[in-house]
Amino acid sequence: MSKAELRKRAGLSSATFTKLRKNQEVNLSILLKIATVMDCNAGEMMDFIKDDTPVESTEP
Repeated sequence: MSKAELRKRAGLSSATFTKLRKNQEVNLSILLKIATVMDCNAGEMMDFIKDDTPVESTEP
C-alpha cells in the first residue's frame, strides 16, 4: 500500500501525515486509525524511548 493510499484509507489530512513522517507528536486516535487500516494494534507501531532529560521542579 502506498503512503497516499494509507493516508486516504485512514482519513488523515496531509498535515497529519507530514507530522508522522517528521516524527512529530500526533494524537493516539491517529495511530488507532492507521492500525485499523493496517490490521494491527497501535502497540506494534510504537517504541518507548526513555527521555533521560532532568525535569525541573516548579515547586517553591
